[in-house]
Amino acid sequence: MSRKSPPRSIAAQNFLSVLRLIDRTIIPRLIVLNNSKTTLKLVVARQRASVKNRSGEISSAQDLLAAILTLCTEDLPITYRLEAIPEPDSIENAHTAAAIVNAQSQSDDAFADELAKAYSFTRNGWILSAPPDCAYASLDAAARIATKAAGWAKLDDQGSNNPPLILVISDHLPDERTVSVEGAVTITATPPSLLGKLVSQWRSQSYKDG
Repeated sequence: MSRKSPPRSIAAQNFLSVLRLIDRTIIPRLIVLNNSKTTLKLVVARQRASVKNRSGEISSAQDLLAAILTLCTEDLPITYRLEAIPEPDSIENAHTAAAIVNAQSQSDDAFADELAKAYSFTRNGWILSAPPDCAYASLDAAARIATKAAGWAKLDDQGSNNPPLILVISDHLPDERTVSVEGAVTITATPPSLLGKLVSQWRSQSYKDG
């Protein structure tokens, strides 16, 4: 079993850093981000962010994500500064850190319940999905778990094509929470009452795929 975790990419670190800034900003601020090639100005208040277009309307989550990706994916260090601003109109229609993450995919309703409980990452630490109500602290904790789990690619000594599942039992959770890494491992924390159901679902999916 390989325990050495692949390093988190600079782009993945940048993305998480921008999300952290958004989540911790309560009082209205203009956040000016720069990577020496690109400058991005975000209007942020009450843990919600937007890039306003020329008509002053709140941007969509997809447009905001695209702007952040342009800044983050050049693998350059990012600096920022804060400027005080009046509270924007319709700030409730701006976007949380989790909404920005989930703007990367357009999932159908059949998987909505699963995605509401799942944090998923690539092997190099890029966050692909998160529960829509999660705070950055939870997202960051999941990212740390994913970084460790990414080094467990050889955990399955039987040579199965299905990534292994690790279960953690907790009496403090109302339902399961999952952290998964593409091609590596899935770690699920579940209350005892849901353990049997979760194992049955995993076995059924394994038989279906294998």
